[in-house]
Amino acid sequence: WKRRVGVKAVLALSSYTQPFIVHGTLEGLAVPVMFQGGTHDFGITPAIEKAQGAYDQSPEPKYLVVIDKAGHLAWTDLGRAVFRKPIVDYSVAFLNRYVKGQPAEPLLSQPGLGISLFRHPSMP
Repeated sequence: WKRRVGVKAVLALSSYTQPFIVHGTLEGLAVPVMFQGGTHDFGITPAIEKAQGAYDQSPEPKYLVVIDKAGHLAWTDLGRAVFRKPIVDYSVAFLNRYVKGQPAEPLLSQPGLGISLFRHPSMP
């Protein structure tokens, strides 16, 4: 990975990461990353959250937010409205911290309502 000028963070919304996992290139990320997935996003989220998956291979600071019952289309206009709040809340908190340089909101250190799995290196 080459660091792109002006890129301060990566917000990976239900992202296909398998090629990066296989080639071991995630360790080259030079900016903070937040992976978001869903418990019903069967083709994407397991590769992110598994042992030595995308989250494990990425350097810190990194976050993993798995939304309960969210499928792959939750991050589109076709997704159910119930998923929008956690998607937006975690995305905005992450971008405020790493793009705007604001202090970290409590949401970046704990799971909120509707979150099945939340991982961050500072958590035990």
